[in-house]
Formats: sequence, structure tokens, C-alpha cells
Amino acid sequence: MNVNRKFYAALVSAVFLLGAALYASSKPEQTGITVTGTGIVTTKPDTASITLAVVTDDREAASAAAKNAELMAAVTKAVLNCGIKAEDMATRNYNVYRQSRYNSQTGEQEEKGYQVSNNLTVTVRNINETGKVIDAALKAGANQLSNVSFYTNDTTQAYTQARKQAVMHAQDAARVLSESAGRKTGKLIFIEEFANDSVYRNAVAFDTAMLKSSVYEESTPINPGDTEVSVTVKAVFELK
Repeated sequence: MNVNRKFYAALVSAVFLLGAALYASSKPEQTGITVTGTGIVTTKPDTASITLAVVTDDREAASAAAKNAELMAAVTKAVLNCGIKAEDMATRNYNVYRQSRYNSQTGEQEEKGYQVSNNLTVTVRNINETGKVIDAALKAGANQLSNVSFYTNDTTQAYTQARKQAVMHAQDAARVLSESAGRKTGKLIFIEEFANDSVYRNAVAFDTAMLKSSVYEESTPINPGDTEVSVTVKAVFELK
């Protein structure tokens, strides 16, 4: 019985070693040069995304919600009057919080009432109207403005240019490396675009109280700046 066990164990080991040897011999030798290249294209944003909110407080949750609904209806109407379409407005969050405060004399938490928060995201297709929309929303009752981000709606052309730049940079990197090693770069063997769908947006945070203090004096100034589209590729070239 022991002889048979030893025989089978040796047979399994031999098969395993043979398979490993065959796998190793079938692996291609690394004879190429692997590089990466990145292309970045700057674009002018044409769209703005505004995140604002109406926050209300009351002793009763229903009263806080009713106040919030009334103000948000006024804000929505004001934004629509600026030429924004209904499909370019979306409620992102609606929350009801129970509020309390610590009583240092009793050492206990005391109920203060309820706070209702309704967050709205507005997409402004005409970026020049961004300040006008912000002013209208604040005048109508919005009391929180989280941020405004700017981006380019159609980035097809920008991505095409970024891809071309990325490939050119990869080719340059391969040439420099191969020449530094006393070799030459051959034909392209393999190329892959890294998953990168990020469009770098410019975002601005606002002090709502400061904006409200000046909103009746002059329109809120908005400077969208530039946005960037980035593409990275991995390329393998022959090495001669």
C-alpha cells in the first residue's frame, strides 16, 4: 500500500512539473518596450451646474415641511422664469432632521424642533446666465448654495485631440528610451487606452450670506475659467 501511495505521489509531481515547464516555455519573451503617454486638452466650458437648497426650521415637522415646500415652489418658479427648462432641474436630496441641543444645567439633550432640507440641482445650458439664475434663486428663498461647477457638454472633439496627443507622447517616450539604450524603436505591437472618463471641472464654493447681501446691488459675477480632458494610453513597441 505504501509503495502505491509513493508511486501516485511521484506521478502527480511529475505531471505538475511537466505542465509548469511547458507553460514557461510557451510564454513569449519580453523583447519590446512598454511606455505610457498622456494627452490633456483644455476646453472652454459651456454648461454650469448649480447646487442650491432651501432649509427651514420649526417646532413641528409638518410646519417645517410646509414652509420648505412654499419656498421651494417660489425658487423653482424663479429659475423657470430665467429660461431654465423643467428637465434641467432635479431634486437631489430631501431630508427631515430632528434637532436638539445640550442643556448644561440639566446635562440632558433638549428637543429644538425639526429642520427640513430640500436640495436642487440646476443645469444652465447658457453659461452666461449662471449669475442671473443664482440671483433669482436667492431672491426667491434659496438659503444655501453649495457650489457651481462648469464643464463642456460635448467633449468628443477634445477627447479625439487628447488621444492623438497621448499616442504621440508614448511614441516620443519609446524613442527616447530606446535611443538612450543604443537601440531603435520598431513597429507598434500593442496599445490600450486607460479607463479615464474624467472631465476636470472648475468648481466654486459660495458664501450664501455674502451673496444675499449683494444680490440686490449687482448681478453675481461668474468666471467659469477652463476645463480639461485627459487621456492616457499604454503602448508596446518592438525594440530593434
